[in-house]
Amino acid sequence: MNIDDVKTPYELLEYMDKNFNYGYLGIDRVHVYTEDDFDLEWYDKYVLSNYNDILKNNIGNCYDMTEFERTWLERHGYEVKTFYEMVKLPYENEYETHSYLAYKDNDKYYYFEYSDFNNRGIYEYDSIDSIIKDNYKRYLNNLKNSDIKDDEIDCIEIHEFDKPKEHIGAEEYIDYCLNSKLIDKNVYMDLNNLNKVL
Repeated sequence: MNIDDVKTPYELLEYMDKNFNYGYLGIDRVHVYTEDDFDLEWYDKYVLSNYNDILKNNIGNCYDMTEFERTWLERHGYEVKTFYEMVKLPYENEYETHSYLAYKDNDKYYYFEYSDFNNRGIYEYDSIDSIIKDNYKRYLNNLKNSDIKDDEIDCIEIHEFDKPKEHIGAEEYIDYCLNSKLIDKNVYMDLNNLNKVL
């Protein structure tokens, strides 16, 4: 299937699943997830891919794929919202971050996930808030598997962001997302009982 033949979000996910791999475009070359130095170099070498970059290289991470999805969905008339999750700490940390996309079709909202292998799919919801809440639960589960400390859980932030500039580095991308609209924590977590949110 050629990308021009893709007509629905479900066909788009199928196309991505068959044609794309996890990795990133770097300032020096394309980096593939299976490389030994993949995690060591990505922050310094990462470049945010645009739609055409991904079609050329068939590779990207969640930052890139969110923008690929945004471009395709907006070109096909869908209303799109994009979100960024991070544990924002006053010291360096190794916790994963994640960008994801939601779109509206008629009166329903859909969470479109390609990059999170364990949750790849399209999921229907009645509201954007429900999507944010469910993704927070998934994110927190992943963080707990990485042994996040209880006092760090409250440092999770979710931001809604608009389309960033193309070809920016990891630091600029993260700063852009963190300076975008902060989602009220009451939307997605019980502040009085953090550990029972799951």
